[in-house]
Amino acid sequence: MNYSNNAGHGLSAGSITLQNSKLTANDNGNFGITASGNITIDGTSVVTSNGNGASTSGAGLRASSAGSVSIVKSGAKITLNNNFRNALENYGTFTFEEGVDLEIIGNHEPSNGGGVYNNTNATMVLPSFSGCLANSMAACKAAPDEMPTNKPSLLANRREARIASLSAMGRI
Repeated sequence: MNYSNNAGHGLSAGSITLQNSKLTANDNGNFGITASGNITIDGTSVVTSNGNGASTSGAGLRASSAGSVSIVKSGAKITLNNNFRNALENYGTFTFEEGVDLEIIGNHEPSNGGGVYNNTNATMVLPSFSGCLANSMAACKAAPDEMPTNKPSLLANRREARIASLSAMGRI
């Protein structure tokens, strides 16, 4: 499925379920992929959402509802690079299981986030081996690294393991 080169959003839906799928949402004016409900991505799926948000708002991937519960299963490959806003934006509960190949590089949110934005009272779990670096932000409300959040205690990013894995891969 290809939702690329749109003036607004690429894929905008209530809930999104991907099974054994390849989803590409590149170079959209606003959000590459946004859901107001749950997002479920199985371990055989590949998602690429790069270069989005050149208009006034956007991100590579967004779960926009405080009540949403989203999960990416082990084995999935998620690439969220070079977005003009956040790569990943969360307002609910979003879990990336261990074994997800998550790459978040070169994103440029001017006010909140850069790599990952996790809203107040939202919860996010990122895998140990996520490649998240070289994301820029003009202001960070909390968290001194690439994964800002308004409530750091609710962001379980397994930071030490992630930093060790990136160092081992020669990425930092």
